[in-house]
Amino acid sequence: MRADVMKSISEQRYHIAKWIESDIKWTHIGDQSGDAIVGSTGVNKVIGYLYNDKVNTGDLTVVYEHISNTFDYSNSHDHQLSILLFSLWEKYMKPISQV
Repeated sequence: MRADVMKSISEQRYHIAKWIESDIKWTHIGDQSGDAIVGSTGVNKVIGYLYNDKVNTGDLTVVYEHISNTFDYSNSHDHQLSILLFSLWEKYMKPISQV
């Protein structure tokens, strides 16, 4: 799934659609360095994408939701959506089944 060559927008859309349809759960690739991380730890689910019309990066923006292991309506973090550029998603995130 990882590649050093940037994928076209149509390839990115295809991959994102497959991730959504397959209901794949994702997590951040482990990092013991103590540096700030890109991506999200825990369980995450891709729910869509955005075009980056303001910044010409060649990347779509992956929209994802963190899946809390305990749901609490009073906890606003249970409803948090996050975004990450497609190339960063491929670099720093991986399916939980591969952890």
